[in-house]
Amino acid sequence: ENVEKLIKAARASREKKPTGDVTVEGQVSELVDAANEKLQRATKNSVRDALRTYDEVLASGAQGEYLVPLLVNRAIALDALGECSAAAESVRLAMDALPPDSEKRQELERLREEFESAALEKPI
Repeated sequence: ENVEKLIKAARASREKKPTGDVTVEGQVSELVDAANEKLQRATKNSVRDALRTYDEVLASGAQGEYLVPLLVNRAIALDALGECSAAAESVRLAMDALPPDSEKRQELERLREEFESAALEKPI
């Protein structure tokens, strides 16, 4: 059933493009493109679902040893969705949750800076 949908999507895509000869290589390429688009949509939906879960756990008052990894995973999910500024803020919150003398603060600072740089480079 999914293969049929991909074939239909590829055919619809091909009908929109002016092409001369239909080749097996061209058909395979169109199927791969359609499959990649579908995978990208599914991946984004999965990331959004994970982000929703992280936010629900945070809203429930998560604390202790789970808070920092939760905030870092949330930052990674935000980054995957292109929300680099929000990712940097999530890492900053993770840093705030660590003791001042924690060795992980330096690593998180580097990660936060990377997200902030990515946010500045991203076209508006």
